[in-house]
Amino acid sequence: MFEKAEILIVDDMPEHIAFAGTILRNEGFRVLGATSAKAALKMMEKSKPHLVLLDIKMEGMDGLELCRHFKSDEETK
Repeated sequence: MFEKAEILIVDDMPEHIAFAGTILRNEGFRVLGATSAKAALKMMEKSKPHLVLLDIKMEGMDGLELCRHFKSDEETK
């Protein structure tokens, strides 16, 4: 049996995470959610999802900066 793909959704609006998460779970994916870049970085220490969906405009570190951070790290690129 195949392992379910895991997707991390990073968005500062929890209702967006809930909406997208419901759709993705119904399609058979495992979904993680983070409401800030800081929370996403912490999650990436424990889990390495197959895909990360990022909100571009967030307080503090925005989605583009977070993406650059992930791409610069050997474990998350």
